[in-house]
Amino acid sequence: MAGRCESQSGIKISPGSKRRLCVPFEVPANRKVKTFQFTLDSGSATTPASGG
Repeated sequence: MAGRCESQSGIKISPGSKRRLCVPFEVPANRKVKTFQFTLDSGSATTPASGG
C-alpha cells in the first residue's frame, strides 16, 4: 500500500457542506489509474462522484 490515508470512517457530511478527506482503494500491481468512480452507499447521492 502506498501513501497514507488518515480519514476517519463513517464521516457524515451535511448537504451543502464541504470536507476534504481521502478514500483508500486498491489497484492491481503494474496498473495505473486514469479515472475512478464511486457511489455513496446511503442512498442519498443523486449522481456518482468521480475524479481523475
